Amino acid sequence: MLTIAVCDDNTIHLQTAERSVKDLLSEREESFEIKTFITPEELLREIENSSCIPQIAVLDIEMGNLDGISLAKKINSLLPDCRIIFLTGYLQYAQSAYEAEHIWFVVKKDAGQYLKPALD
Repeated sequence: MLTIAVCDDNTIHLQTAERSVKDLLSEREESFEIKTFITPEELLREIENSSCIPQIAVLDIEMGNLDGISLAKKINSLLPDCRIIFLTGYLQYAQSAYEAEHIWFVVKKDAGQYLKPALD
């Protein structure tokens, strides 16, 4: 089973991202589970407790005390096989995103066009 973690500190954006991922993955035959997190710290706790071991993490970048790039670095260290997709409203983070291992950088307004290939 494919496990996807979605983390965004904005509830509306979190729900939108979850719905988008669910809709896109429903087209496939493989089973999946989506776990949502409103804070980076919550996601890290779940990973450290082995309660959530995602193969894909969809992360916002601009979040509270721990930004998505720093979160991705921690996930890279804890789960080196986890694929990171940055889903953000801020294009100015594109260059900084390369500080962490990731596979896609998707601007939220373009998610309809780029989230499917990112998940593929």
